[in-house]
Parts: sequence; structure tokens; C-alpha cells
Amino acid sequence: MDLGSKCPDGEAAKILRQLHVNGLLGWGLGAAAVILVISGVSLIHGPASALGSTWEKALKTVSYGGSVLLLLGAVGCFARAKGRSGAWGLLGLGCVFGLVALYFLPSRCLYCGRLEPRRLLRCPGCGAPV
Repeated sequence: MDLGSKCPDGEAAKILRQLHVNGLLGWGLGAAAVILVISGVSLIHGPASALGSTWEKALKTVSYGGSVLLLLGAVGCFARAKGRSGAWGLLGLGCVFGLVALYFLPSRCLYCGRLEPRRLLRCPGCGAPV
């Protein structure tokens, strides 16, 4: 892509839709993951402890599954919304420090590929949504 070319309106609408989908998917996966983790942990230490080790193992699996969903799903969607690869979601394995690093990572324009460290609505190079 030529760095000086302007983003056509049709392409800008498609990029904006992609950014919205990644954002909504990230929030949805994040909410589901938090619910899984909290419910799994609270039930392990609550009524499920009286049910036996099979239930406790199942709830631990649910809780761990929620953690994986949060780290790879939600954080990966957030990385894709910043124009990065979903593999950047692995930064979430660094817990809070990884999430902070991902937050401050500059966004990449999905049309021209320009890195933009500031929080802008449009790429100054091509006018595409960032």
C-alpha cells in the first residue's frame, strides 16, 4: 500500500466494521471469561467443596478455561483492534504488566500500516479509521 494514498470510503467503512467487531468480541469474551473464573473459584470454595473431588476438578477446569479465554481471546481481540496480530494477546500472560504494555503499544493503521502512537480516530497518513 502506498503510504501517501487516501483510504476510499468503502474500505474505511469495512475497516471501521472490523474494528467494532474486534472490540465487541473482546469485551464479550472478557465478560464471559471473568464470569467463568469468578464462578469457578467461588463454587470451589463454597458449596462444591462438599460435593467431592470430581466437582472440584471440574470447576477448576472451568476456572482455568476462563483464564485462557480471557488471555488469548479477549486480549487477542484487543490486539487485533490495534492493528496487531492476535498473537500479541500472549502479552496477557504477563498479567497486569502485559496488559499495560499492550495498552501503550502504538496502533497500526489497517489500511496503510502506519504506526500511530497517539490515540486518534483517523490515520493522519491515509484517513482510515484507527
